[in-house]
Amino acid sequence: MHSKIVHQVLICLLVGGGMSNALAGSVGLDALSYDGNNGQVSVTVIYDFTDENVFGGALNLIYDAGALVFVTYEAAPLQPDVWAPASPVGSLDSPGFYQDFGIAANKLQGVFGGITSAGEIGTFTFLVLDSTHPSATPCGMTLCLEESSINPWLNVSAEPIGDALLASGISGANVIVPVPVPSAYFLLLSSVAGLFGVRRFFKM
Repeated sequence: MHSKIVHQVLICLLVGGGMSNALAGSVGLDALSYDGNNGQVSVTVIYDFTDENVFGGALNLIYDAGALVFVTYEAAPLQPDVWAPASPVGSLDSPGFYQDFGIAANKLQGVFGGITSAGEIGTFTFLVLDSTHPSATPCGMTLCLEESSINPWLNVSAEPIGDALLASGISGANVIVPVPVPSAYFLLLSSVAGLFGVRRFFKM
């Protein structure tokens, strides 16, 4: 029964914020995953620059602090064309606002080459408090991505491209965790079914 409940949770989360494949020239949220054992939800931020040549940039993640509690942010292993020293890992500015995490192009022979790969930027983990909490975020959802004002996204020609990247990916998602039916309810149903069975037996 436990595995069935977890499976239902995963389906609801995927509908709310899943993205199976990032579009070329995009940053966004990938599919959410829920761990029913500890009540935590994780979401990975992904990028796809396979048809682009991007210098780099950073994002802010705004989340509903009434529904989620920040646990960790883990930067993903970097692709060869991403430069670790210049890639900001960000910080929790305040409950509900994690700022300035992203990637920057690798330094090649004294100059910056562009990012032309697809991969992950990092993964957030939250403790779910109340998935039914009315969201007060700018996008009206539990999780929202926005461009960082500290490190805006630029292509190799130093042109701003943040709005276009976010428009091509999934920039918002709802965390929906259905409440499992209490075990007492199943006991009540089985008791009622048993009474009907006894009644039918005596009629025969």
